[in-house]
Amino acid sequence: MNNTHEIFDSSYADYIMRTINVDFSSDYKKFLKYVPEGGHILDIGCGSGRDSFHFKNMGYKVTAIDGGQEFCKFASNLLKQPVECMMFQDINFNNEFDGVWAMASIHHLDKDELSQVVEKIYKALKVGGAFLFNARLGEREYNNKSGKHFCEFNKETFHEFIEKNPKFKNFEFKEEYDRVDYREGRDDGWYTAILIKTK
Repeated sequence: MNNTHEIFDSSYADYIMRTINVDFSSDYKKFLKYVPEGGHILDIGCGSGRDSFHFKNMGYKVTAIDGGQEFCKFASNLLKQPVECMMFQDINFNNEFDGVWAMASIHHLDKDELSQVVEKIYKALKVGGAFLFNARLGEREYNNKSGKHFCEFNKETFHEFIEKNPKFKNFEFKEEYDRVDYREGRDDGWYTAILIKTK
């Protein structure tokens, strides 16, 4: 059973303290090139609300969701708007968003669940909408010592993941890059892809 969201929620205060001030400006810049000014962004797995706060302050409309109740409470206070407590598997939007931001969030799903959620993300995007996917860099699927589940990806394995699902045939890769962990004292590698829904 994958109970990663419960593990995160039980240590939410420590996680927020360690991540809320991490600088993701480089990723924001890359992603927002493909989102129209003032567009509507879905932040999946918003955590503290850090990224949604940035997008909102830049004039974008933001819908933020997370599976952890304590994260949702914190993010709601930060954003001054409701944040819905929702499992990723339960999202149900249709042609609503100019961008979907999934920073270090949906890679915690099992591989089969991840495919289903990306299908829901595809449905949620408008034509021309951008999807940023971020995951640990590698090729494993595993639970770490604390019980958190991870699906790692690199360029080859994420292309294979997207291309083997016929429902994703109208996803076009725009940018891909690997980077180090921005958090001090961490040496994890991260893979990021930005895709566009072409029709």
